[in-house]
Amino acid sequence: MRVVFHIPIKGIHFNLAGSAFGGALASVMDIATGHAIATVSRPGFWPAPHGISRVINISFLKPVTRTGEVRIEAKVMQFGKSAAMVRGELTSLDGKEIYCTVEHHKLSFPPPGEVRLPWDDELDQIIADKSRMLVKL
Repeated sequence: MRVVFHIPIKGIHFNLAGSAFGGALASVMDIATGHAIATVSRPGFWPAPHGISRVINISFLKPVTRTGEVRIEAKVMQFGKSAAMVRGELTSLDGKEIYCTVEHHKLSFPPPGEVRLPWDDELDQIIADKSRMLVKL
């Protein structure tokens, strides 16, 4: 399964050198890859948002030096009972410029016992609704 996002890059995201902060881009890539995993998780099997990053490797290839929208695509490459791996790219909207790539390894980390947070039922429903709406590409 894959997810695609278009996100705005604004001046507030830029450092003094005139390019987007690597940490800001890394955070966005972390979130995007997590959403890709959420599309294949289900209650009782990778119950979102429970999981931890084991390794997140981001390669910055070209600086983002102008404001406007960028495109993020994240694709689940491996998804098992206890581990998952997602790859992603942050590109120009037309895909001609690749700004950074990510390989994100996550571990399933369900809460101990029957611990439920107040919002878990709502999150489970959102994930179930998204799973029905998504078209496999």
